Amino acid sequence: MTTDHLASLLEDYGLSEGVISAGDAATLADYIRDYITMEDHLCDMLTLWCERNDIVPASADEMLASSELTHPQRRWLSAYVLLWDASQLDGEN
Repeated sequence: MTTDHLASLLEDYGLSEGVISAGDAATLADYIRDYITMEDHLCDMLTLWCERNDIVPASADEMLASSELTHPQRRWLSAYVLLWDASQLDGEN
């Protein structure tokens, strides 16, 4: 996956909103490319998002089951789950 493709994917799923500016998406994509594992990065990303949203960390699925989330928070978590699932499929090959 190229840096430009990953930056575009992040923007498509709204993961840059409230976490990083759209202009920083390429920097994040470089970081992800160089990170030890995608799972590690995704876990760190979720933890940081929880901290910034004042949410007790749990699995994304558990948080989505909560009725206390705003619509933008649900949208972000849903996109996160898609990335997590994609990272698991990538690891199966």
